[in-house]
Amino acid sequence: KKSEIKRICYSYSGPAKISSFFMLLDKEIQMLRAIEAHRHQIKMEMKIKKEHDFFKTIGNPIEWNKHYKDWTNKAIDFNIQMDTLETQQGNEYYNIFLSLNDIDVGVEEKIQALLNLKLLLCDHNCYLSNELVELIDRACELMVRGINRKHLDILMKRIKGLFIKHIKTPECNNGVCKRMLRIKEKIMHSNLYCCNRCGKLKCHSEFPANSQLEKFQVCLTCTWDDRVMEPWVDVAPYRFILRLIRHEEKLKLSESSIAFILQPKDIHYIVVKIWHGHSALTEVTDIYNLRLCRWFIDQEWAPWNCVLLTTEEMKVHYEIKNLEDVYDLHFLHRVFNKHELAKQHFKIALKLENYFQEVGENTKRWHEIKNFKEFIAVHSKTHVFAKCH
Repeated sequence: KKSEIKRICYSYSGPAKISSFFMLLDKEIQMLRAIEAHRHQIKMEMKIKKEHDFFKTIGNPIEWNKHYKDWTNKAIDFNIQMDTLETQQGNEYYNIFLSLNDIDVGVEEKIQALLNLKLLLCDHNCYLSNELVELIDRACELMVRGINRKHLDILMKRIKGLFIKHIKTPECNNGVCKRMLRIKEKIMHSNLYCCNRCGKLKCHSEFPANSQLEKFQVCLTCTWDDRVMEPWVDVAPYRFILRLIRHEEKLKLSESSIAFILQPKDIHYIVVKIWHGHSALTEVTDIYNLRLCRWFIDQEWAPWNCVLLTTEEMKVHYEIKNLEDVYDLHFLHRVFNKHELAKQHFKIALKLENYFQEVGENTKRWHEIKNFKEFIAVHSKTHVFAKCH
C-alpha cells in the first residue's frame, strides 16, 4: 500500500491523482471484505470441527496403553480399549448428529432423522427437551407441506444447537459427559499455569511456544494485546524461507529437529538482527531473493550453521569442497562470530536439540516422546446427577 501511494504521488496530480486514490481505496475495501468473509468461513468451520470433536470424544471407546511382562519376563506394550454404556450412548448421539447435518439426503430421510431424535427424547421431561420436541414437530410439518429446505436452515440450526445443549446438560445426558469432566480434571490437575499478565490459570495450549521459551509466562490473549501495540512486521517472506529450509532438510534426511522447532519470527531475527538483512557476500537486500543455506554442507542446518546468501550464491556455495580455499580469513571469522551470536540467542533451542539427539540415540528413552495414552477413568469420584427422566 505504501509503495502504491508513493507511485501515485509521483505519477499523477489533480483529478487523476484523486481518482487513483479512490481506486486504491476501493481495492483496499474489497480486500478487507474478502478477508472478513474468509475469517467468518474459518470461524464456522472451526465451530463445526469443535462439535464433531465433542461427539467423537464422548463416543469413542476409552483407550490406554499398559506395560506388562509375559511369562518370559519380556516387557510388552499392550493397547487396551473399553466400550462402556456411556460411550455407546455417546456414539448413538453422534450418529443422530451426523444424520441432522447430512445435506445430501432427501426429505423422507431428514424427517426420519428428526423422528429418531424425538424418539430419543420421549422419556425426558425438562424445558430443553420439551422445546426441542416442539421444534421437531414444527420442522416435520413444514417439510411435509413442501416448504423449501433453504427456508428451514434457521430452524434446523436451532434444533442442532438445542440438541448439543441438551447433551451437555448433566441432568439429561445419562452421565455421557462424565468423561469430558474427567479429562478436564486431568488437564487441570497437572497442566495449569498462571499468566503473569492477567493472573489467570490456563492450560499449556493457551500459551505461545517458541524457541526462546523456558517457562510459560504470558498467555496468548495478553500476547495478542501486546502485538496490537507493537509495530507490524510482515513475516510472510521469513515464513517462506523457513518452509524452504524444512523442505531441504527433509530431502537430505536430516536427523536434526532445530529447523522444525524455529518459528518465522526466529528466522526474522536471524536475517535482520544477526545477518543485518543483506547477503553476506554481495550486500543484496532483496528479502525474496535471500536464502538461509547451510554453512557446512555435511552438517545439519541450524542457526549456528547457516549463512545468508542469494539464490545464485547458494548454488555456488554448495559446490565448494573446502571453504578455506575460497573464502578469506576475515570472512570466515565474521561468519564464525555470527554463529556464536546465534548460539547465544538460541541456547534454549540448542538444549532441546541435544536432548532430542540423546533420546534418538538411546532407545530406552524412546517412550518419552512416543504417543503414549494414559488411562483416564470415566469419572474420578461418584457424581450424583438429578435426572429429568
